[in-house]
Amino acid sequence: MTDNKLQKNNLSDCRADGHWTKIVNKITVPEDYDPAPDEVRLPVEPLTFEEVQQLQNYFYDREETSPYRYTNIRNFLYVVLAANTSRRCGDLLNLQIGDVIKVDPQTGEAAVRQNLIIRKEEKTEIRSVTPLNASCQIAILEYLNTIPPFSVTDWLFPNYKNPSKHITVSDMRQILQRTCRILGINKHIGTHSLRKALPYHAAQNMATEEDELRISDYLGHRDLRSTRHYTGQTLADKQELSDKYCIPVLEDIIPNF
Repeated sequence: MTDNKLQKNNLSDCRADGHWTKIVNKITVPEDYDPAPDEVRLPVEPLTFEEVQQLQNYFYDREETSPYRYTNIRNFLYVVLAANTSRRCGDLLNLQIGDVIKVDPQTGEAAVRQNLIIRKEEKTEIRSVTPLNASCQIAILEYLNTIPPFSVTDWLFPNYKNPSKHITVSDMRQILQRTCRILGINKHIGTHSLRKALPYHAAQNMATEEDELRISDYLGHRDLRSTRHYTGQTLADKQELSDKYCIPVLEDIIPNF
């Protein structure tokens, strides 16, 4: 094609010779036509342990008078939980504080739960149980000892502009993408970047097919239920995987517990 002249059957949105062309032919679109997507969606990239800790360090606000302290410690907790439990963003954001702590009705004393139980995952609609490893428990304690007095029915990840609602998946995606740009982490980032962190690291150290199945189970992939039945996957296996590849929380807050 030369110059700006339009030829029949030229495709629209096709860049040629520095000029946009458009369709001049008549087009028929059947009612049951299923169009291809406008663009290819590349999978998000997993974050490394070092990159996860960069995010932790960025969000862990040590200034008690900071106006963003509650928002930052909320984001800090999200990074730790998402990276160490490999749960989907929507499922984590739907959690209430009572989902991560248990309260003795007699004494009023509270303790962090040993396992995170999601009654019904958004995507799979199944119940999932994931161990809360040491990093998760430390982060939960730090978070709950920082925020104002709370109720067990409060959102674990509230929208502080409207605490009656939790932040959205879109909100968290934008927070992570913006922060990664600030930190110079040049990757295709999404909420799954944290979900993939622990399994990705574990996969680099896989020795057997059984290891791979354990990782798939940790992610909650429902298409391997029958395989797990034969390998005898248990909560103890999940706990072992979670402890073995635990993404460490910031060292300077560990002495506080």
